[in-house]
Amino acid sequence: MISNFTGKPTGFSLLELLLVMAVLMILAVAGRQLFLSYTASGAVDDVAQELKSEITIAHNKAIAGAYGVNWGIRAVQPDSGQSYYQLFYSPGDFAHPSTTIVNQVYLPIQISFSNPLSGTEKEINFTAYGGTTTATNVIFVAAGTSRQVTVATSGVIEIL
Repeated sequence: MISNFTGKPTGFSLLELLLVMAVLMILAVAGRQLFLSYTASGAVDDVAQELKSEITIAHNKAIAGAYGVNWGIRAVQPDSGQSYYQLFYSPGDFAHPSTTIVNQVYLPIQISFSNPLSGTEKEINFTAYGGTTTATNVIFVAAGTSRQVTVATSGVIEIL
């Protein structure tokens, strides 16, 4: 504190103000990192929940025998561009010429797949009337946060 000639304080010195500003800047930078981590985690959780819902739709449609064909999800991680997944039905797998894409969902820019790897894709196929599949998983990543959507052979879907 600066004091006048009578010895009474009249304000803050420049050094005191700079120290307070430096402490506030350090707190702001730390808070920003926590906020970004929190929002990335929330975004990955939302995408994982949306994919789980789409997988559930495919599983239920396969069990019900909708259109008498297999139903599935195809996750694509291109070498460049946005990652996406597709809900489809087909007499076989996605490569079958009669495959129909019902829905295609692009992941937010900050989120990508770590499984499937870049330049590859992964399919989750459910057989018509039975709903069985091969066990598999899909992993999302953003800003150090990841979520794994796992599908068991029985069709049970979990987010880990």
